[in-house]
Amino acid sequence: MQEDRTAQIPLKTDFLNFWRENIGTVIITVLSSLICLGSRIFSLNIGTDTEIAIYHGPVNEWDMYATGRFGQKLSYFLTNFGKFNPYVNGLLSFIFFTGAVLLWAYVFHLASEKKGRAYFLFALIFITHPLWPTQFYFVIQQSRMSVGLLFQALSFLLLVYIVKNWESLGRAQKIILFLISAALAYFPHSLYQAFAPFQLSEAAALLLLLYDEKSHSKNIRHIGVFAAHFLLSFLAYEATLKIMGWGTDDYLATNWGVVPVSTILFDVARDVKHILFGQEFYAGWAVLISVIIMAALVLRRLFSKSGAALKLEYIIIVAGNYLCLIALDIVEGGIPVDRARVSMIFGSAFLAMYAYDELKGAIKVIALFAFLISVIFQASRTEKLYYSDDVCAAQQFLVGNDIVRNIDKAGAEWNATAVVLGAWYAPLNEACITQPPIGWSNFSFTYNDSSPASASRRSVEYIDAAFGKHYNGWSSEEEQAVAIEAGRNMPAYPNEGYVKNIDGMLVIKLSEY
Repeated sequence: MQEDRTAQIPLKTDFLNFWRENIGTVIITVLSSLICLGSRIFSLNIGTDTEIAIYHGPVNEWDMYATGRFGQKLSYFLTNFGKFNPYVNGLLSFIFFTGAVLLWAYVFHLASEKKGRAYFLFALIFITHPLWPTQFYFVIQQSRMSVGLLFQALSFLLLVYIVKNWESLGRAQKIILFLISAALAYFPHSLYQAFAPFQLSEAAALLLLLYDEKSHSKNIRHIGVFAAHFLLSFLAYEATLKIMGWGTDDYLATNWGVVPVSTILFDVARDVKHILFGQEFYAGWAVLISVIIMAALVLRRLFSKSGAALKLEYIIIVAGNYLCLIALDIVEGGIPVDRARVSMIFGSAFLAMYAYDELKGAIKVIALFAFLISVIFQASRTEKLYYSDDVCAAQQFLVGNDIVRNIDKAGAEWNATAVVLGAWYAPLNEACITQPPIGWSNFSFTYNDSSPASASRRSVEYIDAAFGKHYNGWSSEEEQAVAIEAGRNMPAYPNEGYVKNIDGMLVIKLSEY
């Protein structure tokens, strides 16, 4: 058996040597990040929740405590250094995100006995994935995710170091490093609930790299250590919520027991089909290619001379990696919102890298070509989404500017109550695509037909953030009812008279209702 590299080479020396040997991975990773995320560094788009950061600080009470995201004050500080600044937030989020991807390349190196893995392929698929724009649309979420990704990479770096040096580390060293690793993994849970399935996907990936085809005891030990790591970090987070009385909002409702099981299975199966064939909210077919290759690897393992237990462990670990792609689907009992499926991003990128590395000869060249074509499709959709967001932001700014101009004409006082009725939808051009929340204007984000004033709060907050014009949202059902009744006989935007001052209350009608 090959000797353990980390037992021979100090971690610092190995780390520096790795980057000297893999400068190409660094270049590809940074360039990919610049191409896909560069525009976000200098973006002034005021999407949903950005208005909160501008005028109300990094978080509100509901987002901070009711949803259990109490760690975001620290992530906000790390990417803003004080009051919200879109350029600082964008640049530091970019640095943390890119740094996390590069650090994961080293973690893979540390875990694997196979040198020279295609880390560049992991980086390309991970960075260009079209689910990222749905995360980075929310600029505060952009900083949460980037910081959380880096913390998770550091956490698993320590954990892999422990298991690779199991025999040479003392018991006290193992315990101390394990607790530090669990603490680093604990923090991302307090930023966003999707970091839980993300952590499972990362653990499954590393277990596959650490799999020992000759040692049943090592595999069981690895599984035990990684399971304990997840349970400690996640249960510590859950305990924090219970002790502090946080996480009380039913933000992640499950469909199990509410929706028929047949419906849940159909929805999950449909999402799997979309993932495999790059449909709906996905693009490319990296997962499909990896499934084909991994199926062949599993068959080869089944016909090998390994013992039954070793074969079963390999199959379980491979299956676990693919199940982690849809972990949130399984937990929620349906298709989750796009931005929550981050485990799918990591898992698809890792499995593509791993599957490709197991090939040889001409078939490896063909697979690389197919993966790179898939990356192009992903990057194309990702860039279209960012472009669509920019177009939507520019269009809604013009609408907001017209509203402010008409408010001034109506002679409303500062801090007057403003009620926005109906909704305005961005007329995106043919080059744009919509993938919620991308393409949804602030004047329509929360609108529903049964409640004419349902988009009012977000609309008023946008006007405040974009133009510095502060107006109060309606504070009572009576105010809302008066505005709705008055608006029935008003013309809708952009017709003259769509903004009226009615006894000191501003009524703004964006559409018929």
